[in-house]
Amino acid sequence: AEILVNLDHENHAMAVNIAEVPNRIRGFGHVKEKALVQAKKAETEMLELYRAPSQRTTAAE
Repeated sequence: AEILVNLDHENHAMAVNIAEVPNRIRGFGHVKEKALVQAKKAETEMLELYRAPSQRTTAAE
């Protein structure tokens, strides 16, 4: 929901990348666990970047 609320033409590509994170989780057992950890890390990093412009705008106001 956070992604949709802040979606615009400037951050569309980043939003798509974030939404595709679950598609990176593949495999079974320990392989899937490793993929899950990597996907969550990537998602966290991308969400921080996605939020950054709005935080700068809010701070400037």
